[in-house]
Amino acid sequence: MMLATPLALLFLLPVGWHAWRRLRRRPVYRFGSLAAGMAAGRSWRQRWTWLPPVLHPVGLVALVGALARPQANVQLVRQEEEGIAIELLLDASSSMDARMEIKGEASNRLVAAKQVLRDFVLGNGRNLPGRPRDLIGLVTFARYADTVCPMTLNHQALASIIEEVQPGTRPNEDGTAYGDATALAAARLKAFDETQNKNDASRPPIKTKVIVLLTDGENNAGEHLPLQAAALAKQWGIRIYTVMIGASFSVGPAANASTSPPSAIEQTLFRMAAMTNGVFRHVYDFESLDSVYREIDLLEKSRIATVRYVDQKELLAWFALPALLLFSIERLLVLLVLRSVP
Repeated sequence: MMLATPLALLFLLPVGWHAWRRLRRRPVYRFGSLAAGMAAGRSWRQRWTWLPPVLHPVGLVALVGALARPQANVQLVRQEEEGIAIELLLDASSSMDARMEIKGEASNRLVAAKQVLRDFVLGNGRNLPGRPRDLIGLVTFARYADTVCPMTLNHQALASIIEEVQPGTRPNEDGTAYGDATALAAARLKAFDETQNKNDASRPPIKTKVIVLLTDGENNAGEHLPLQAAALAKQWGIRIYTVMIGASFSVGPAANASTSPPSAIEQTLFRMAAMTNGVFRHVYDFESLDSVYREIDLLEKSRIATVRYVDQKELLAWFALPALLLFSIERLLVLLVLRSVP
């Protein structure tokens, strides 16, 4: 506890002097003889005449305590989160049905991609903790781009939707339109951010907007060119990570945003990432795909700041109310119950 105006305690000096004088004072009465009064004895009112002289100075002490403004410091701890919104873009064209081993077992690229995406969202209990605080949506694309899951914090539902994604097999639906998918994801991130700020100002703002694009081929469908879509993302403050899955043109770990990729397909994906301050990776097996998403998980961390506040709670009422009560009791006793002459 602390006092906001400690100098008010100096008033205790005159209060003490006043109490000393009041308690020391003895009224004197002139009588011819005390025999009759002593024979009558003392009434209960006489026995309580000491109370008002005590209540008054005690009330003054409480009043001085109120004037000193006692305060209690209450520490408040609040965690402020900087939201991250992530759009996952998954290639669902027929070429994603190409063979790829998963931990020594035969499978295909799409199954490998879905497993890595689920681990990225939910965590795998080993090296991916999951993204429980992030808003995540899913856009799949073949010839056409579709939002199959809007931005959500219900990651179990999102993981179930990821599991249901199948490669497009119909000729009129097949193709690779990741330019359209990127433009769609960027527009959804921008619209979601604006809508959230308008409808719910209490929620933490989305400080970071991210697109993670996974594809295995060249953009050969759709209305938007990949670099045009990336330019929109850059304009709206969205970072793009691009991942190409498939046989590498160069053996070993693939290029990143600091080394120029050799092929035209890789060059496009590289430029999409570079112009938005993202990262490009070319993966060629399940292990390298998994490591890329672990890398992205480390790069895009939810920021949680702990803010400590000290709130000063006024305790004035704890002294002022007792002072008022003591003064009231003292006056009632003097005027109604323990009246004395003089």
